[in-house]
This record gives sequence, structure tokens and C-alpha cells, in this order.
Amino acid sequence: MNQQSLRFGLACAVASLAIGASAGDKKSLPAGPSRPFRVFVFTPYDGKDQHSLDRAGKNTTYEAERVRAVIAKKHKAWLVIAEKREGADFTLEIVSNDLESHANAAGGAYGQVDVARARLTGLGGMKDSPIIGQGLGNEQDDLANRLEQYCKDGYERLEAERSSGGGR
Repeated sequence: MNQQSLRFGLACAVASLAIGASAGDKKSLPAGPSRPFRVFVFTPYDGKDQHSLDRAGKNTTYEAERVRAVIAKKHKAWLVIAEKREGADFTLEIVSNDLESHANAAGGAYGQVDVARARLTGLGGMKDSPIIGQGLGNEQDDLANRLEQYCKDGYERLEAERSSGGGR
């Protein structure tokens, strides 16, 4: 075995140990919590006659329905829709749904993006904390993804708080 082959082999061994060590440092999350976090999704317009709502009210109500559907369909392992505010781990108040214009980085042409604005209250000390979902017609996916990521990032703390009866 020549010296160049030996150096290359040694470099590969060191690199694989470094990769293995860094991968081992990351906490592996379970596929989901012991039971999904319960989310009550609502709007300021709930209980009002839908025919009497203005366009903003109708858009917000429709957005809440879409957020519920996305959570129920795509986030079953981590989140489940709560039918009542009582007993929910989180409440997610959909405040508005708008189309916003933004300039590109060069300051040139404008683009439009759908924005869902909400307030989150619940485990982890959340109290009317703003949460925003953005996308091109899929802002509700972004909103649900952000909530799920919050649950994943704080999994141990949230699970302990829920087990002790804390939170809301």
C-alpha cells in the first residue's frame, strides 16, 4: 500500500467518524407524540350568519376550514382537530387571509402571495402569539407546517407540560 492510498484511507475514516458523530448528536424524534396535540381552529366570525359577512369575513372563515382540512389530512401523527376549545392543547385563531404584493430582491417586478395570519395560544407559554402562513394558494399548508414544527422543536417540553396538566 503506498503512502497516498494510506492518507486517502485515513482521511475517509476520519470523515466517516465525523459524519457519524454529528448524526448521533441530533435528537431523533419519534414519528409522533404519545398522542397528537389537539388544536382548536376558529375565527372571530364563527357563529355569525355567513350571508351577512363581508368579503374579509368570508375569506377568513374559508381559510379556517382549509386549515382544519390540511391538519386532518396531512398532520395526523402530530396534530388533531379539537371540536371544542376546552381540552385543546392549542387554539389557533385565524385572523385574516389576504393577497399581498411584494417587490422582488432587485426592487423590480411585484409578485403576489397569499398570507394567512393567525394567533396561537397554548402549550409552551404561547399566548396570542402571531403565526403566519404564506404561499401561492397553499398558505394553510405553511401555517399547519409551522405549528407542527413548533411541536417537534419543543417536543419534550410540550409533552412534559401536557402530562403535568399545564398549558392552557
